[in-house]
Amino acid sequence: MFEVYFQNGEFLSDQMTFLGIGLDTIFTVSITIGIFFAGEWFKRLYDRKKEFERLKSIEMYLFKLLELIEEPAEKQKVKLEEFVNQIREEKEQHFQLSYVASLNMEPIKEIDNQDLFQIFIARRKGNLEYKTELFGKIRHQIDYLHAVQSSLKEVFEKMMSEHRSYDSKFKEHFKTSHKLFDFWIAENVRNKLSREDDLFLAKVDELRAAWIKKERADVPYYDMFITNEEYYAPLKDLCKQFLHDPRASVLLEQVMECQQAVNNIRNIKDLYSNGFEERAKGIGKSIDEIRTALSQLKSLEFS
Repeated sequence: MFEVYFQNGEFLSDQMTFLGIGLDTIFTVSITIGIFFAGEWFKRLYDRKKEFERLKSIEMYLFKLLELIEEPAEKQKVKLEEFVNQIREEKEQHFQLSYVASLNMEPIKEIDNQDLFQIFIARRKGNLEYKTELFGKIRHQIDYLHAVQSSLKEVFEKMMSEHRSYDSKFKEHFKTSHKLFDFWIAENVRNKLSREDDLFLAKVDELRAAWIKKERADVPYYDMFITNEEYYAPLKDLCKQFLHDPRASVLLEQVMECQQAVNNIRNIKDLYSNGFEERAKGIGKSIDEIRTALSQLKSLEFS
């Protein structure tokens, strides 16, 4: 008979194992993995909380900016309305459009669109279509106010450039028409001709005398609009009656140039006053829509 002897540890380990791996090793690894996932979980919670606080901070900043533009927007609206009334007055004047510097949309425009999406849509409870509509209204009105405010100076300067062009043209021909009259009067004096000897010039002189009396308290008689209505209109008719006199044709040309310049200035005033009036109305509408949409969005819970 054979006797079998087992040496200690040859076939049986002193340690418990699982699939050949020591339980103490499994335990250590499990603890390590658990700590890792717990760390990741806490990190995600922390990041989520941090992102929530960041967006809430941006939301408060944005809402405050939107509230702060109401007063300067209203001021700009009033300034535009006053300017429109000034433009529509039929008298020569110095135009000046006031810009409300505090109506500055740049800080709002600089907020990241992704953050705006999170604030207005993704993190607010409520119907998606409804939230999107409110966000769209606010975004559109912000863009509109920015476009209006940033273009006011350019539009005003364009108006003034066109106005100066025709104003200079009027003054040029206005001056020429007076030089012609003075020259013809001097010729008559030199030739010893009386008023009765020069009926055309006598009638022109009568029109000039009547025109000078049309001066108003706040507007001089030589204002282009008074001149056009009270002097050039009847003078034009007079010149047409005396076309047999070469001087009438020369003077008529100057008169018609002046009248055309005045008509062009009127067209400019109408065009730009209507444009500035629309901008004033648009600013008022934008503030109302932003205020309403903002109130509706605030009523939706932020999560």
